[in-house]
Amino acid sequence: MTPVQAAADKESVFNRIADYVSAAMGRPTNIMVWLVLVVGWTLLFAVHIVSANANFLPGWFTGTAFNFPLNHTLLTQQVHDMAAEIHAVLKASKT
Repeated sequence: MTPVQAAADKESVFNRIADYVSAAMGRPTNIMVWLVLVVGWTLLFAVHIVSANANFLPGWFTGTAFNFPLNHTLLTQQVHDMAAEIHAVLKASKT
């Protein structure tokens, strides 16, 4: 095995973390943690611990301007990927 092949076969730290997170997403433990977090967040407002009109989060977090470039880029990529998949299916069905 050449050094180039060995380097290509070794996964980066990012890829290993991404694989772990992807595998953990559907596990019951992960689902239960998020369910508890969502119920807890809802109860904060339902039992009036925090007012529904409270402004306790910073503006950059709640504003749309901060997230727009990222959301727009991801949506554009998803639409492109879906169009490529549709094209591949249509092309395969013609042959």
